[in-house]
Formats: sequence, C-alpha cells, structure tokens
Amino acid sequence: MVVVACAVLSIPTAVAPGSGVASSTYLSGLAVIVLALWWAAQRWTGVARRGWRFVAAAASCWFVGDLLQRILAAFGQVEDVGPPDLFWLASYPLMVTGVATMIHGRGLGIDVRREVRLDVLVVTVAGALGAWKLMIAPGLDGGTLTMANIVTVLYPLGDVALFATALTLTIAPGRPSVAGRFVVGCLGATLIIDAAFTALPVLAPSFDTGHLDGALLAINALLAAAALHRSAGNLAAAPERNQHGRMHRWRVVLLGGALVTVSVAAVLPGSHATWLDSSMLLLAATATSVTVVARFYGVVKKREAAEERLAHQAHHDHLTGLANRALLLGRLGDALERRAGGDLVLAYLDLDGFKNINDVHGHGGGDAVLFEVGERLRRLVRSGDTVSRLGGDEFVLLCHGVGADAIETLGDKLRSVVSAPIVLPSGEVVSVGLSVGIAPVHVPQSPAGLDGVLAEQLLRGADDAMYVAKHRGGGVCIADPIG
Repeated sequence: MVVVACAVLSIPTAVAPGSGVASSTYLSGLAVIVLALWWAAQRWTGVARRGWRFVAAAASCWFVGDLLQRILAAFGQVEDVGPPDLFWLASYPLMVTGVATMIHGRGLGIDVRREVRLDVLVVTVAGALGAWKLMIAPGLDGGTLTMANIVTVLYPLGDVALFATALTLTIAPGRPSVAGRFVVGCLGATLIIDAAFTALPVLAPSFDTGHLDGALLAINALLAAAALHRSAGNLAAAPERNQHGRMHRWRVVLLGGALVTVSVAAVLPGSHATWLDSSMLLLAATATSVTVVARFYGVVKKREAAEERLAHQAHHDHLTGLANRALLLGRLGDALERRAGGDLVLAYLDLDGFKNINDVHGHGGGDAVLFEVGERLRRLVRSGDTVSRLGGDEFVLLCHGVGADAIETLGDKLRSVVSAPIVLPSGEVVSVGLSVGIAPVHVPQSPAGLDGVLAEQLLRGADDAMYVAKHRGGGVCIADPIG
C-alpha cells in the first residue's frame, strides 16, 4: 500500500516537477515513508529495532532537507550549497549504520565477516574509482576547490557507501526475506538515479532532472514496504544452520566486475589533474588486486580445509576420531604389501557389559564409554600402530613389531586398561569387561610366505578368535600365526 500511495503521489513530480502540486505531493509522499518507517521500527525489538530506527532517521533527513529546500526557494534563497545539504548528506551515514547494525545482529562468524568485508572493500574501491572518473574529477577541472566542489564530491561517495551497503546485504549469509530484497532494490536503484542526476546535465542539458524526483520517491517507498513486511526482522536474525557459512555465488561476478571497472577506468579520459588521476588509479588498482588475491587465497585455503575434513571423515570414526574399517584395512594391506620383515598383530576387542550401560545410562552414557575406551587405547599403543573402531563396541588394534613372547602380555594390558572404572559426565562410575581375539602374522622379507594372505582374511581370523574368547566368558584368545 505504501508503494502504491507513493507511486500515485509521485506522478505530479514526474510530470511537472516545478509546480506547487508536485511540491506538496512529493513532501506528502516522503512524510508517508517517514511515518511508516518509524511506526514499523516500533514493532521490532533488540537489534532489529535499532537498525530500523537508523533507517527511519535517514528518511527523516530526506524529508527535512526537501522541506528546507522548498522553504528557502519560496523566499528566493536558492544557493548551490545550503542547510538542506547537511540533512541530505547526514542521511548516508545513518542509512549505512542502520543496515550495518542489522547485519551485525546476525551473529556471523569471524571468518564470514572477514570475507564480507573483503568483498565489499574490493567492489567499493572499484565503485569509488568509477565515481571519481565519471562524477567527481570532471567537477574539479576548474582548479579552485570550493565548498560546492566538496559537496559535489560527497554525494557520489555517499552513493558508493549505499552501494556497498546493498552489496553487504546481498552477499552476507542470512535468512532469505522479501524485506531484504526491497532494501537492496531501493539502495541499488537510488545509486542509478543519483548517477543519472549527475550524468544527464552533461549528456542531455535540456532535460529537467526534477522529473527524476518522482521516480526517487517511488523507489524510496520500498524502504517503508520492507520495514512493514513481516520478514523485516530477518535482516537482523541469525542465519539458518545450513546457511550460516554460505556466501552468495554472485560474489564471484561482483569481484570480476570490480576488476573490469578498474581496467575500464584506466582508459577513460582523465581530468586536467593528471597526477591526481594517476594516483587514484594506482591506489584503486593496487587495493583491488590485493583484495581479490586475498579473497581467492582465502577461498582456496577454505577449500583445502574442507577437503581435508572430508578425507578425515571418510577414514575416521565420527564419535571417537579413531581410524575406521577402510583406513584399518588400507594400513594392514600396505604392511602386507611392503613385506618389510617383522611381526604384525591384529587385536580384535569387544566390550563385555556395554549393552547394560546403554540400557541404564542411555546413548549419552554409552558414547562416553566408547570415547574413553578409544582414548585409553590410543594412549596405550605406539605412534606407528593403528587404533580403529569398526562400529558398535568393537575396536581393532594393528600393532607392529610384537614378538610371540609379547602377545599374551599385550592381551593382559588391553584388558587391564579397558576394564578400569570410567566416570560418566553425570558423575556415575561404570566399568566394562573385554573379550580379545589376537591374530599374529609374520611378514617375511620373501613374498612367498604371503601367497593367499589378504587383509580381510586376517581381520576375520582375529574376529573369530574374539568370539571364542567371548564364549569362554571373556579374556584373551590367540589364533594360530599366519605367514
């Protein structure tokens, strides 16, 4: 409704911008936007309310500036720079602060915030360079820096800041919302309209840019529509779990666009202040290149870390972090294939009484027992040995260099270490027994002794020995050596 009302009120301005009707309807439209924003801001709490209040304050500055301009014009006090400019310029930091406040409320991680800042920086630098070449530098050709020149410079820089704000909303992880699309559409369209205000006097001197105020009024109504929409609070809400670290794919297009902008700006005709033009271009090109390299370095580093995590997950147990079946068999196969000489021992462990712990203390208590047993086994073996969990309460150890005289001692150590009391997170103390099946294998230097020996067969042999021990009521069962 607000957008429709402002679109209707903008018609007189678009048709006859200098008329009294246009002036009154334009101010009425702005008043509707301001009132809607302040009213909508009160509907929210916390960070969302603070953010929308800043946005409402920015719109209030638009209204006061336009009202002052019309009052001064009525008294014939029309100047290039005046009090209205103070309010119009003040709207830029207020708008940026409002949107930034809501984005801060999303609680994004440090890495994500760093990525957003770098993306915004590189595109903002490119946008600032474009504004310099097309909008600022031509106004400085007169040589004398006046207050009017300074104000002329501030408006394009403010537009770049608004563009950076819209960019932040676009690429920062957050909950999808209609309100967010309205805000981005408003800020992006405002940048285009303000650029037209600057370019049209040069490209089409006969065109009255006052006609554009009608379009600007309708565009600004999108802010009020955003604040009134039920999804307005999502701008300050934490992203959903699956969206927390996800960045928009358009970020790559934006980075590429920034590089193209810097390249195009390098060949555009410069102002008479050649050294200043060259300095601006050098700074922008350096900042853009360094930032893009930093961004892609971060992307590659993040990709490598993700691949490492996936590789680890593919070969390790998710609960204990121990090797899983695939990694155990791989290492066992490597040891058999190398045939480097020495003795291998495969110890298959099954916890006795674990089901009762699960029944009494729940899966949380059971997981605590499994994790503690895994840690004890990890501390017991040497660095070159492998501790794995095959699932449930079954663990397997692959130990190198264990002679025949040390096998029984190994079984006794395993039982002693595992059966020691375990303190659960609840403070309760439990204990489990252990059935161990040990399959020794001699790995000779000659490959002849390994004909027909496979890792899976060796694992099954240890498993069978464990079941023999379990049927005996626990303890250790040593299978006949292989090899």
